[in-house]
Amino acid sequence: MQLKMSSQRYLVEISDHFRKPNIICLLGYTFAESTDYPHYTDIQKGVWSKSHPLFNPLQNEAQNKILWDWFFWRAQVKTFQSEVFSLLLQSAKFIIITQNVDLSLQLAGFDIECALYGNMSKFKCVSNLHVFEANTNSPIALNYRCPICQSLLLPDVEMFGWNKKENSVNHAINAMKSADFIIFIGADTHLHPFQSISDIDKQALSNVATISIEAKQVLYSHKQIKLVIQLKEIESHLGLNEEKKITKGGYDFKNQSLQNTLVLIAEWSKASTIQDTASN
Repeated sequence: MQLKMSSQRYLVEISDHFRKPNIICLLGYTFAESTDYPHYTDIQKGVWSKSHPLFNPLQNEAQNKILWDWFFWRAQVKTFQSEVFSLLLQSAKFIIITQNVDLSLQLAGFDIECALYGNMSKFKCVSNLHVFEANTNSPIALNYRCPICQSLLLPDVEMFGWNKKENSVNHAINAMKSADFIIFIGADTHLHPFQSISDIDKQALSNVATISIEAKQVLYSHKQIKLVIQLKEIESHLGLNEEKKITKGGYDFKNQSLQNTLVLIAEWSKASTIQDTASN
């Protein structure tokens, strides 16, 4: 059943989900992109996209060097808006699963339950999968070659179909299946494992209440319900009124961005938690 508009019933239902003890937050690539982090498919800032179908850093030494330079450059970009994400975490304790590999969340002080595609804390050789700690080794000093077998090195992350993190993926899927509530923030569901998930797992996940936070709306899914929630409906539900200049947490009624919507969702979660505390 597809619903185009929400009702007070479902807004209240979602408020109830914010009070649940086992909430998973899946933070994805597009959240990093929306905070001006260079995205992996942004050819103007990065080094590969559909414009580079022959880009193969697993076998081509020159392209391997380009990939490392891109990772080094990206790691220096310090635009992750942790304070925005912190607003949401302050209202409830979430289990964080991430698609990001650059350690930006970890470096900002967030505890990560699972990194779906690995991260840059280690690197690995292509041929024999020898692993090295990034904090005690330098790929530059090693000339981007494995000191054991001399094959090319790459960050220990899943890329180009190589180095799939099946254990991490299975852990994440099992955690989501047992969750009370899942919040997707900028998650790219076109990536592995979402496009290859089994029918059994899809059915199990459909039974878990889920919201996907976007810049201009929030999508709610639970069992047979699929609901598009406009931001004005949430504003009204929380008693926020632009004409009365009632704003909380820095929310901007005219700003249509993912970060701004997160501020609104954080206020919703906080209000739900406060209501639950008051009722007890």
